[in-house]
Amino acid sequence: MGDPFVGEFLANGEDDQYYLKIEKTSDGRYQGAILLEGEKILLTAQRRGEAIIGMVNEDGDIYHFEAKVREDGSLCFEDEDGESIIFQPTHTVNLGSPKNAELPSPADSKSVQSSAKEREVYINRVKLDADKLQDLEAKYQVHIAEGKYWYDANCGAWGVEGGPAAGFIMAGLDLPRPMPGDISGGGTGIFINGREIHPLDQQGLHRLFGITYTGRYWLDAQGNLGMEGGPPIVNIVAAVRHSQTKQAGKSITHGYGSTYRGRGTLAGDGQGGHMYSGRTATGKSVFWYPGM
Repeated sequence: MGDPFVGEFLANGEDDQYYLKIEKTSDGRYQGAILLEGEKILLTAQRRGEAIIGMVNEDGDIYHFEAKVREDGSLCFEDEDGESIIFQPTHTVNLGSPKNAELPSPADSKSVQSSAKEREVYINRVKLDADKLQDLEAKYQVHIAEGKYWYDANCGAWGVEGGPAAGFIMAGLDLPRPMPGDISGGGTGIFINGREIHPLDQQGLHRLFGITYTGRYWLDAQGNLGMEGGPPIVNIVAAVRHSQTKQAGKSITHGYGSTYRGRGTLAGDGQGGHMYSGRTATGKSVFWYPGM
């Protein structure tokens, strides 16, 4: 019996069809792509027990998922927001022309390697060497632009040095540590996982909870937030979900929402604050404040 996660699959969403192709690499990982309305969304994953866990990369926006095999051989994909979609195996679906369906080729890898040697990328003020940069881009199917960034390994938050959180990726990646406490510029007196957060991060927290307090806090990859040494006191993910209902019918624009590379849709809250939106692996819109 072959690997049940390898092959071509088809799913029907509310309004769209999803085509999925997954292959297994020589080192035991999985890579592939989801095609939706002609758009190719890359994915990478690794086996964990009876499931695979991984991430999809939609033009630099990273979303996490878990997939399990059901008794009928279909795959149940569940995204980080708890939404799920069922992919049925198929031998008749063509994922499109090689241009759209092909996975990275050795030639692509050489191009990535050449590009990596030309770029200077700093994480937490440590420069990544070309081999490390190439490995990251090949493993997670993402292009890392030249620049200086910070990365919080405890919760997966990242941003440009001197700026607020621009989004979340997988926590615990093998990237330089520790994260300097002043790497976002600070000035707020609020420390999360050792980083003094940027004023825009503080504004995001204030919009969510109506108040902020100076102090030292921890934040994990599930969104639990608490005082250092203490139990969780709030869950940011739940707070953002709750705030979604308040955004219905508000003004919507598209593009870059900040000078700190916060991609996605920008929704005004009527009070001078904004939320950015993206899309999960199942196509559902999700919202977050800068710094969340």
